[in-house]
Amino acid sequence: MKRIIALGDMHCGNFGGLSTPEMILGLRDRKPATYDMQMEMYTKYSEMVKKLTKVPRNCEIIVVGNGDLVDGKKNTQELITADMNEQVTMAADLLKMWEADRYFLTYGTPFHTGKEDDWEVGIAKQLGCPIYNRLFLQADKVNFCFRHKVGRGNVPQSKHTAAARAAMWNVLNAARGTEPNAHVLCFSHVHYHSGSFQPGWLAMTLPALQTTSSFGAKECDGSVDWGLVWFDVEGDRILNWQAEIQPIDGARTKPIKI
Repeated sequence: MKRIIALGDMHCGNFGGLSTPEMILGLRDRKPATYDMQMEMYTKYSEMVKKLTKVPRNCEIIVVGNGDLVDGKKNTQELITADMNEQVTMAADLLKMWEADRYFLTYGTPFHTGKEDDWEVGIAKQLGCPIYNRLFLQADKVNFCFRHKVGRGNVPQSKHTAAARAAMWNVLNAARGTEPNAHVLCFSHVHYHSGSFQPGWLAMTLPALQTTSSFGAKECDGSVDWGLVWFDVEGDRILNWQAEIQPIDGARTKPIKI
């Protein structure tokens, strides 16, 4: 059996991204509310790691980091650290917590991960794993496709449309013989979990491991889902899959009382 942990959009370095305790500690005095939220996220992430790594001895754990694992240094007003080496190390350390048998990464968006030098290559080096623009994995007889970027749904009832469109392109390209026929397609980037299925395939957007950001607050409608998705695969079957979506209390918007 193989357990595939699919996660993305950690945005390490951002106030709303996932961080290690060493980096969070510096926020205790200067940003106590952010400190509390960061500790809440790290605690819930640690609990997911503990829960999902309790597997039978013959089960192989595979972790896929699906892009935007670091936040970059453009959003200087909302960074815990603009040092890209620190962001890279944070992301690698958080992924190492899984003690996975194998790791795979996909590239995120250049705005966050770098245009001249892609900093996610440094994460791959620390993990000793490959990194891809688009990743096709064959887990026993089940084919997975992972890519970071996908379109966003502008209304609630069509949040799944972009993932479904990408799945149909895969069906057409597989028929032409230019890429494998994927049974499961996972995308990130949009920070919400939604999906679509047809006989033969399941397509979804993964939840994020970042909560709030000034960009989202200023410019975006919609909701953020915080968490990850996992799949148990054996032979030609997906035995089980689940989205682990957690509420982050520290990210709730509260009214100002007057």
